[in-house]
Amino acid sequence: MTEQLPLITANLTVWLALRRVTEGGVALLGGSYYQHGRPVPHYLNAPLKDLIDAGRLTLAEADLNSAGMRKVTLTDVGRELYATLCGKRGVSESPKRDRHVLD
Repeated sequence: MTEQLPLITANLTVWLALRRVTEGGVALLGGSYYQHGRPVPHYLNAPLKDLIDAGRLTLAEADLNSAGMRKVTLTDVGRELYATLCGKRGVSESPKRDRHVLD
């Protein structure tokens, strides 16, 4: 993580960032992250950036039709990390299935 956080907080914010990307619709525009056109919570900005820098997430090329917005997607390493973190939390890897419990 960019800033030093307790391990449990760091794992939780990484898991939340990966979960949002798994749900889809996460994109980067002008240094800010959005999901389905809405800004993601500020506490997920650093984990998203760190996951991209570590190669666990990837950025698509800028779409000229969407004002330069770049879609964020999971890499294979990111999928493995998400599966590992889901296993530690005892939740399924499908965000839709756990929505009633986790939100």
